[in-house]
Amino acid sequence: MEGKDTTLEGSIGVVRYLYPQHDTSGVLPILNQDGTVWKKFRFMEQTPLPDSLHPFAFGVDYPLMVFKCTRVDNDYYEIIVNESNLKKRIRKSEGYHFEPWAEHVLHVSSVGFDPSENPIRQHPDAAADTLDFDANESYYPEKIDNDWMQIKWGEEGKWEYGWVRWKNEHKMLIELLYID
Repeated sequence: MEGKDTTLEGSIGVVRYLYPQHDTSGVLPILNQDGTVWKKFRFMEQTPLPDSLHPFAFGVDYPLMVFKCTRVDNDYYEIIVNESNLKKRIRKSEGYHFEPWAEHVLHVSSVGFDPSENPIRQHPDAAADTLDFDANESYYPEKIDNDWMQIKWGEEGKWEYGWVRWKNEHKMLIELLYID
């Protein structure tokens, strides 16, 4: 499971469904701007997804539903529900949690990146020396410094650290991997 769309433009972060912590009926209503129901989604039963519904990240085996979020108000999140940038709303009370992008990218299991385009650096600076990339390693997000992400790899107690750019203006340069 991974987030596919690399553009951040027009979004302020993501809204993630907290399943099963909040599961009551298993039905997640997605609303039109006027508050009427656009679609009711049954998380554990409705796969494949309807053509009109393409979350930023989705998984059933490991319950995951993440939407890009464009606005937050007192009661609702405005979300992008598909690749046509169709905007709908969901109630905060339905068990969703908002995360700004810089927070969300730190909560994924690991990250992928193209080392030829985005090499691992010793420091968060494009002029810093590069470090070796190992395609057999998993790279874990550690912390954010503006457009840079510190990553770690190796094993507990022997971690190695480096930096990659996680975004460039409104484009994400890493792949978010939700399960190792």
